[in-house]
Amino acid sequence: MLTNVHPNIFSWPVIHGKKHGRQIGFPTANVFLETNKKPHPGTYGCICLLGTFASLRDDDVIIMGKKWATARIEGLACFREGTDILEVHLLDRSGDLYEHTITVSLLTYLRPNYSFSSREQLASQIHHDLQTWANTRLIGMNFGTFDYLHHGHLRYCTQASLMSKHLITIVSHDTHRKPDTQKSMAKRINDLTAWKLPQHTILGGHPHDYLFYPHHYRPEIFFLGYDQPQGKERLSQYRYDSKVCHIDAYEPHRFKSSHLKKTSISS
Repeated sequence: MLTNVHPNIFSWPVIHGKKHGRQIGFPTANVFLETNKKPHPGTYGCICLLGTFASLRDDDVIIMGKKWATARIEGLACFREGTDILEVHLLDRSGDLYEHTITVSLLTYLRPNYSFSSREQLASQIHHDLQTWANTRLIGMNFGTFDYLHHGHLRYCTQASLMSKHLITIVSHDTHRKPDTQKSMAKRINDLTAWKLPQHTILGGHPHDYLFYPHHYRPEIFFLGYDQPQGKERLSQYRYDSKVCHIDAYEPHRFKSSHLKKTSISS
C-alpha cells in the first residue's frame, strides 16, 4: 500500500545558543525557525545539507571546505514546544557554522521530549537515540530518463537524497526512452554519476519489468517528479507498504529537458 508523504524540510541560518550540548559532548547547530510551519515537538533522525537548494545552481559553492555535493550529513534534531529553535547535532562534523544556512530534513520521529535529572542521563539518552537512528533503514527510490541534465534534475535528486538515508535512482532503459531521447542509457548513467551525490546508487532500468527494482530493494519511500503523473499508477501493483513523495518542479520555465533541447538546437 502506498501513502503520500510531504517533505519536512527547513532552511535557516545557524545562530548562537547556550552551548549546553557542547558541555556533554554533543554540540548543536541552533536554527531559528522564522516560519509558522513548525515540526511536532520531539527528537528526530535527520539529514542536513550545508547550504540551501539555491546554492545547487553554483558548482563553486563551498561551505566549511566542502562543495555542496559532499556536504550532506546525518544527525539528530530536537524541537521543543514553545520555542522557535531547532537544535541539530551533526555527526562527523566539527567547525563553526554560525551565520551559515543549513537545510534540515526531519525524517524519522524517534521519541518525545523528556526531562532529565542529570547531564549523564541526557548523554546516555542521546547515545541511545544515535544508535536507534543508525539502525533505521530508510531507502529511497526515484526514476527518470535524465537525458539532458539540468538543475531541475539536480534538485529532484538532491531533495530525494535529503529524504532518504540511501537513494537509488533508476535510469530508464533504452527500450522505454522517449522518442526525443538523444543519449543511450549507459551515457545517461555516466552523466548522472558525475554529479557524485553522496549515498547514491544509480542503476539502469529493467527492459521489461518496471517493478523489478522496487520489489528487489523494497524502498521505504518513492520519489516522483512533477512530470511523472503515471508513476504512482505504475507503482500501484507494488506489493509492500511504502510512502510516495511528489517533488515540486524547480523553475520549469527554465529547467525542462524538452525546452532546453529546443533552445540548444535553435542556437
